[in-house]
Amino acid sequence: MTREALSEGYVRLLAEFYEPAAYFDRLDDLYIAGAIETERGWRRYAQRHPWRRRARRARQLLEAAGLALRVLSQVREKQLRRIYRQRLAQLLGRRPDPAVWRVCAIKCAMHYHTHRLVDALQRRSLNVLNTF
Repeated sequence: MTREALSEGYVRLLAEFYEPAAYFDRLDDLYIAGAIETERGWRRYAQRHPWRRRARRARQLLEAAGLALRVLSQVREKQLRRIYRQRLAQLLGRRPDPAVWRVCAIKCAMHYHTHRLVDALQRRSLNVLNTF
């Protein structure tokens, strides 16, 4: 296999892996269908400290909202903004946990950055980046 073939295969794999539907379906499987438990240790502690639990929940809610708004305001592509908005709204309705909302807002930002990287690799517009 040539270096060029390896590089093309790597970029193709990244493109498929970070295709929005595939990426967010995996997140849904983990955070909605799988109902992964976040912050297990903290939750045990919070049962004994209700005021700290409320304060942390409020902070996480503000962080999640701030992150989501920042992602939705900074993403240039309308289609991606729509996908992020839909996925975040779906999560809000199905998983009432600000810790999970915060993680998913971060995952949207991570997806966007990887999406931009993959796009640049496909267009070969990154002269510095060497995938092999």
